Amino acid sequence: MQFSPLALRLRPLLTLPLAATLLSSCGKDETEKKTLDANVYVLNQGQYGTPNGSVSGYRRETKESEKDQFQRANGRTVGDVVQSMTVVGNKGYVVVNNSGKVEVVELPKFNAVASIDGRSQPRYLAASGSKGYLTEWQGAYPNYLAGRVSVIDLNTNSVTSTVTVGRNPEKALVAGNKLFVPNGDENTISVVDLTSNQVETTLTVAAGPKSLVQDASGNVWVACDGNYGARPGALIRFSATAPYASQATFAFTAGGPTELQLSSDRTALYYSYGSAIYRMATTATAPPTTPVLRRRSFNGFGVDPSNNELYLATGSFSADGRAVRYNTSYAPVDSFTVGIGASAFSFR
Repeated sequence: MQFSPLALRLRPLLTLPLAATLLSSCGKDETEKKTLDANVYVLNQGQYGTPNGSVSGYRRETKESEKDQFQRANGRTVGDVVQSMTVVGNKGYVVVNNSGKVEVVELPKFNAVASIDGRSQPRYLAASGSKGYLTEWQGAYPNYLAGRVSVIDLNTNSVTSTVTVGRNPEKALVAGNKLFVPNGDENTISVVDLTSNQVETTLTVAAGPKSLVQDASGNVWVACDGNYGARPGALIRFSATAPYASQATFAFTAGGPTELQLSSDRTALYYSYGSAIYRMATTATAPPTTPVLRRRSFNGFGVDPSNNELYLATGSFSADGRAVRYNTSYAPVDSFTVGIGASAFSFR
């Protein structure tokens, strides 16, 4: 094939725009750190005192995983002791306990858009509409002080007020216009009226209340672990409306249930006790004696609200761990590498 003299002169000029486009494209790929479009998140505490906490991502449909989505998206670690994460719309609120902050990320990109700083040992964020309610410990072992709940405007990511509650408040629950706050170092639940942001009353339960859920009938359940097993615990059901009458108490002789979670239709409870996961219908008259899943060691579990599949977080607090996914027959279907100190899950 022969080219005319004019065509030969034009060829170098025609390739210049193409070369520039290719160079620009390569540069863009290197600077834009695209993260996995995850819908399951694993919260990895990291080593205490070291800012190597992380959030791992997993996509249930494709079984793809990414060990540290925050680092990938932002070029830095999220902080020291990643405690929990709450998804509200297209935002994720990552609670970083020992760094005293909440990192706000845009999902699914996981790019940081705000940081709510100056918090005191933050634990969990409950949300209702444009308001967030962050539980925080105050003081230090063995002299813990009364805890608090920081009320956060989620539109501005600013703290608008605080509410004093009991010692070591844990995973709170919004039910109607009330906030039920389990005071983990006591045997009480603070009921906060969300209209006035004042404690309306304090309920007495078993030792070590840690987490609450509201079932399909509107009743509230609380899991009390007996102050990490030091005392007898219980699983308790009570009314979500005043006078918050107790409806049932299932006592445990040694310690008690932890990490109380619900099935997608809210008619079954899941909780960990010992080295096992139990499932209990909300209409049951006695706790189950046989677990749905038993494993020698795990740090935490999650129930996927989209399909009721279980996830277990395993590993140590000095090396990368693994998350294991189980189907609804409780057979393992996948596992993937996660960060140090994997302990909890969040879902989108």
